[in-house]
Amino acid sequence: MQALNISLRRIPLDGSVSDDDIGSDEEEKVEEDHNDDNIDEKNTAEEYELKWSKQRSQVTVADFIQASGPTKVLSSQQNVKSFFELMFSKKVLYLICSQTNIYAQQCILLKPDPAWKPLLPGELKAWIGCLLAMGLNKKPNLKMYWDKIWGLSIVADRFTRDRFFAIKKYLHLADNSTMVDSKSSNADRLAKVRPLMNLLQENFRAQYNPGRYLTADEDICKFKGRNLMKQYMKAKIIKWGYRIWKLCDASNAYVLNFDVYTGKEGKKNDKSLHHSVVMGLMEGYLDKNHVVVMDNFFTSIPLFADLLNSSTYACGTVRINRKYFPEDFKIAKDLNPGESEFWQSGNFVATIWQDKRAVRFLSTCCKPEGKDVVERKRKNQETLSLSCPPVVVLYNQYMGGVDRSDRMVRTYSVSRPSKKWWFRLFYYFVDMAVANSFILHNNSPKHDELSELDYIKKLSLALIGSFSGDEKVQPGPQRKRKRTPAIPRVVAGNHWPKLTKKTQRCIHCARPGSKGPRSKYICEACDVHLCIEKCFKKYHTQS
Repeated sequence: MQALNISLRRIPLDGSVSDDDIGSDEEEKVEEDHNDDNIDEKNTAEEYELKWSKQRSQVTVADFIQASGPTKVLSSQQNVKSFFELMFSKKVLYLICSQTNIYAQQCILLKPDPAWKPLLPGELKAWIGCLLAMGLNKKPNLKMYWDKIWGLSIVADRFTRDRFFAIKKYLHLADNSTMVDSKSSNADRLAKVRPLMNLLQENFRAQYNPGRYLTADEDICKFKGRNLMKQYMKAKIIKWGYRIWKLCDASNAYVLNFDVYTGKEGKKNDKSLHHSVVMGLMEGYLDKNHVVVMDNFFTSIPLFADLLNSSTYACGTVRINRKYFPEDFKIAKDLNPGESEFWQSGNFVATIWQDKRAVRFLSTCCKPEGKDVVERKRKNQETLSLSCPPVVVLYNQYMGGVDRSDRMVRTYSVSRPSKKWWFRLFYYFVDMAVANSFILHNNSPKHDELSELDYIKKLSLALIGSFSGDEKVQPGPQRKRKRTPAIPRVVAGNHWPKLTKKTQRCIHCARPGSKGPRSKYICEACDVHLCIEKCFKKYHTQS
């Protein structure tokens, strides 16, 4: 069984080359093959063979009775930071702090760094808050945020440049000493980010119950450095990077589950790639009568059959080379726009609908025919109303969940180029956590809705000003002025002037650091020099 047919150089996993250090000659060597379909199971043909008919029959769909929405209702006193902490919980913060401090100590043993101080959760939250502020104010490089002219005060006032870069230098998510050798056959290619992934997946699932309709799709995390997991996807806006599988609530784009594609060597069973991906994403959401909407990369008879056996319905577009469909389904049809043709086998309904071109659908939850209408625009023409089967309406309404999630992740992204291959994934996870917390905030009955921009602005300020217990986040450097201790002069006592031989600066009217005015008179009780005419009385009567 194949997965994706990808041509990659055998290159190291350490990611020692920057995102942008890849040439055009290397781009030609990395290509994605979407022809995943000749991969379907060879020995299970009888299991998935269906008896198709042109006769219309009943499609049985069980009711969805699960409660949906956030699992916790925060009080109106809780601010945006509280919603973010549902995603980046204490476990996540302590994981990053502890692993960063361990890695720092390992590095310091080899090369001393006397300026390093252990990272604490409050300081980490402020550091992430600065990343969000930088995402709202993009500059060509990080050092510009401390520039006297072009800098960003909200960042520069909170962290010194050296401290900010020290945290970035030692930031770590897993203990290197416990990792399996990358050359080993059972090595986890995501070992450096796996602990954080596991905690975020757990938090994403725990904080939200989805509605009936879910969307399964893929996104790409930008990366052009050297790594075996890197993909080239010519149909995407971002063409180079890590392939991210995502399961979202179709109504609001909340990310319920996600995974990172590690390549064909990462496959652990004999199922096709699209089958394994969807069943993995749906773990915890099966047997609840959900409807999963997906595109033609995932849709297949074996996948839909296994989902239906787990009380989960599905709908999606189909590639013409998928197996177990009727032969007529694969033949080009001469249909007018708005016309359709269907084949049915129980709950399985295969449909061809003519738009600008023929579009093929498979569903286990839609009737084969209906009276629905969709609006379609034609070039240099007015909008047309085309009749369509129910599967088209359902697909158009709920397929965009992952696409909206991708837009939220990228609009104000904290992502930055890095020589470490896993940093892009870390940034992507932060962006997903922010997007999910934003959705939770706007679904809270006790909080007013915010735009995504306003939410991130408030969150950045709240994190930068955060505390962890009694430990204050490191402030920017400030000069402390030395103050002369207060003299107990406005109290009862024998304050009498006394003439001396020594002339010194008047303690009352002379400015600190100046050479005058000077006086030979002192106060016997206070033992300080004072101008006898102007300052002696004022000094002992004004507090």
